[in-house]
Amino acid sequence: MTYKNVYAGAMTTVLPANAATTTVAMYPANDGDPGSNPVKVWQVQVRPPNTTAAQQWLTVFDTSTSAAQVATASAIAVTSGAAQGVLLAASGGNSAVIVNLHAAGTTIQGTLAYAVPAAATTHVVTELPPNKTYTVTATPSGGNHAIRIVPATGGALKSSAKGVLLFDVAANGTVTAG
Repeated sequence: MTYKNVYAGAMTTVLPANAATTTVAMYPANDGDPGSNPVKVWQVQVRPPNTTAAQQWLTVFDTSTSAAQVATASAIAVTSGAAQGVLLAASGGNSAVIVNLHAAGTTIQGTLAYAVPAAATTHVVTELPPNKTYTVTATPSGGNHAIRIVPATGGALKSSAKGVLLFDVAANGTVTAG
């Protein structure tokens, strides 16, 4: 996205996969009236490839200062736990963000498991129970890290008072608090 020929960031629709986007001038209306320019408000319409009633939606806004710095956003397949996530692969390092699939105000319960490429990655898991301890492992396997987050009394990592767990995984699979 640009504004007045200055790069302003990027928007990437991750889920539903293969969604089509259309950008529409909203205000002033693009009605052919020369007094309506420049357009000040735009709308991005996202259309899924099918009309299935139950769909997961995930969009990433990246406010990098240049197109070269924008992270590549891709869905993370969560194999255990009611969550979904996105991997942000950027020249400055990778980040994985995991969020709850349930209603707002609820927390992710139980074990979470997912895989990301075997590279140094910062992980942010939101909507966990606050101030709870977890055991986190990253097992290298076939070019990936199999991440497993297990609630554990006396675990090495602790969620914040707002229920956020932050940790780093080195390329060799070593897990440290973030």
